[in-house]
Amino acid sequence: MKQRVWLLVAILATTSVILLAGCGESSPEVSSTTVTSAVTETTTATTGQTATTTTPSAEAPDKVFKLTMANFFPPTNYHSVLVEQWIAEIAQRTNGGVLIEYFPGSALVAADKTYESVVGGMADLAMSVVSYSMGRFPAMELLDQPVGHISPWITSKMQQDFYEEFRPVEFDDTHVLYFHGNNLSHVLLANKPVRKLADLKGLVIRSSGVGVQVAGALGATGYAGTMAEGYELLSKNVVDGSISGLDALTGWKQAEVVKYLAPLGPCTHSAALYCIMNNDVWDSLPEEYQNVFAEVSVEMPGKHGMVWQYYDRTAVDHLLSLPGRELIEIPADDLPAWEKVRVAVVDKYKADKQGLGLPVDDYLKFIEERTAFWTAEAPTDAECVTWVESELKE
Repeated sequence: MKQRVWLLVAILATTSVILLAGCGESSPEVSSTTVTSAVTETTTATTGQTATTTTPSAEAPDKVFKLTMANFFPPTNYHSVLVEQWIAEIAQRTNGGVLIEYFPGSALVAADKTYESVVGGMADLAMSVVSYSMGRFPAMELLDQPVGHISPWITSKMQQDFYEEFRPVEFDDTHVLYFHGNNLSHVLLANKPVRKLADLKGLVIRSSGVGVQVAGALGATGYAGTMAEGYELLSKNVVDGSISGLDALTGWKQAEVVKYLAPLGPCTHSAALYCIMNNDVWDSLPEEYQNVFAEVSVEMPGKHGMVWQYYDRTAVDHLLSLPGRELIEIPADDLPAWEKVRVAVVDKYKADKQGLGLPVDDYLKFIEERTAFWTAEAPTDAECVTWVESELKE
C-alpha cells in the first residue's frame, strides 16, 4: 500500500525533541509503558524473508520516544520513500510510542559524515554508504569489490547475511538495523564515450570508495565525491564521468547531463549501505520496541533490492528516451583486459586486509555461497518493477 508520511511533523511540532546540543547526544524520553504484544509470522515472497510481527496493545503509551533520522537520498528517491514507510510502520506497531523525524537529502548531516554523526548523537538513526568512510569498515568494504555481483536484490540479501555471519567489530559503536547493496555500477559519461578499456585513459571519473580505486585501475583519474555532488560535477565538466549505479540517472536526475552509458563488464561492483541507530538510544528502548525495529527491518534488504532493480530496469529506458543518448556495449575481444583489472583490484584488497588479520578467503567463500543461494530465490526485473509501482509510486 502507498504511504507517504511527512513524517509526523505535525505531531512533532507540538512536542519537544530533546537534543543535548552541547555534547551532541540525543536523549529520548524513556517510556514507562509495558506493551503487551501478540506475535505472528508471515513469509513475503518478494523479499524472501519470514517476518515476525509484533502487534502492540491499543493502549496509548505514557511516554513517547522522539528520534531523528538522517538520510542522504533525496525525498523523491524511492529508497527515501521506502524509509518513510519503514518509519510509519514503526510508529504504527509501537502505537505511537516511537516517532521519528526524518531528514532526507542530507538535510541533517552530510552524507560522508553520517556514521560519526550517529556515534556522536547528532542523529539517532541514519542511512548512508560504507564507502563514504573508506578505511573505517575494512571487512564490509569487501562487499563493494567486483566479487561477482549479479543483481542488486541478490547483493542486498547477501550483504545482510554477511553482516549477520561475521558481525565485524567495525560497526560495534552503533546498532545495525540492516544493510542493502546498490545497483550494478556503470560509467555515466557526460560528453566522451568509452567504447573500450583504453578510452578511459586520461578521463576524470567521479566515484566513492572502491569506485575511485576501480577508476584508477582502469586507467582513469579517480575523483572522490558523493552521489549528491555528481550532477554538478558532470554538468560543469569538472569530471568526464561517474562510476555509479543506474539509479543516478533518474533518482538523482543525472540523465539530464549524461550522454553515454557504458558497462564495467567484469569490473562491475556494488556499494554496501547501512541503516544504523545510536547505541545509547537503542539501549534506552524497551525490549518490545527493539523487537519492532528488528521485525520491521528484516524485510528491508529485499525491499531496497527491488527498488535498486527497478532503477536498473527503468533508468536505461529513460536515458534512451532522451535525444542523443547512447548505451555502449563492451566488445567481446576487450573483456579479458577488464577481467585482468578486476583480478588486480580484488587481489589488492586481499593483500591489504589479510595484513590486518581479516579472514578474507572465508569472506569470499561465504559471498560466493550466499550469492548462489539468493540467485535461486531472486525476483525478476518485471516483478521488481511491478512491486515498486504498486507500493511506492504515486
